Amino acid sequence: MGLKDTFKNAARTALNVAGDVKRDVRYHSHVSTFYDASSGISSVIGRSYFFSMLFEDYRQAEIDNVRIMPTDVKATVAQLSIGPLIPTTQDTVNVCEVYGSTEYEVRDIEEDPAQATWVFQLRARGKGTL
Repeated sequence: MGLKDTFKNAARTALNVAGDVKRDVRYHSHVSTFYDASSGISSVIGRSYFFSMLFEDYRQAEIDNVRIMPTDVKATVAQLSIGPLIPTTQDTVNVCEVYGSTEYEVRDIEEDPAQATWVFQLRARGKGTL
């Protein structure tokens, strides 16, 4: 096992013990869009994945009301937890709660230097506009 694999396993273990701040999500990966010229209807072709993400609010110093809004959240997931998925900003995240669900747009994605985790900037649909 190389150093990179060690970091990936450590990240997955750390996120698994996060407890209450970790939420189960349905991640919808946008694969392509199909346009039917005869009907004029566009259909999104995608794939859903189910895994847990660690959610946290942005610090006040990070919020600039342009790129990062006060309603945005940061979500982290271990790369080993999501397998072959390569996230894009066309994807969406659904968080199911007791009282309903919230759909988030993926606004930005960063990979940590050890390539062990993905860090997402998420914005709830319909929120974050001035």
